[in-house]
Amino acid sequence: MDQPEPVISVAEFSRRLRRVVEDASYPEWVEGEVSGSKAAPSGHVYFSLKDEREPALLDCVMYRTQALRFRKLLRDGTRIQVRGKATVWVPRGRLQFSVEQVRAAGQGSLLIALEELKLRLVAEGLFDPSRKRPLPTEPRVIGVVTSAVGAAWQDITAVAFRRGGAHVVLSPALVQGEAAPSSLIAAIDLIERHPLLDVLIVGRGGGPMKI
Repeated sequence: MDQPEPVISVAEFSRRLRRVVEDASYPEWVEGEVSGSKAAPSGHVYFSLKDEREPALLDCVMYRTQALRFRKLLRDGTRIQVRGKATVWVPRGRLQFSVEQVRAAGQGSLLIALEELKLRLVAEGLFDPSRKRPLPTEPRVIGVVTSAVGAAWQDITAVAFRRGGAHVVLSPALVQGEAAPSSLIAAIDLIERHPLLDVLIVGRGGGPMKI
């Protein structure tokens, strides 16, 4: 008489899957874009990593102790690199990536650096409302510090022409690259000597962010 085929429970099957997945998933660094980031009442953070080159999505979890250190990186749209291993959550039989470490990647690194700079400037009081001066409602002379060949200069002059009545003065400067800071400072120093200057615009055109 044939022996009956063994039958296991759903929970046991999920546990077997978890062992197989964890044994085959050595600690790896995985890169992607954060999507659907959500902090649970427990303090754990759940999110997905999206592949930017092809349709692929990886559900991730970062437990409370680690999430407290890396929460600022787990924002939707930030490109990050995570280290951990895959596992199966038995109650739902769901594959997820258990994240242990996080670091910014690519543009994400720049966004984090800009945020840290902003926080430092706020701490120094440079964004205090008391330091701000009211803008003139009808400026007659507008100074502009930007690239003479960039889109920003063209946009500003086009708007000024449509509104009419204002005289626009350009103080050209580099707006990207290592020499940009000193060039911008020199251009601002020069335009501030204009005796009739009402307001100053320092800007650059759009497009991809560059360092």
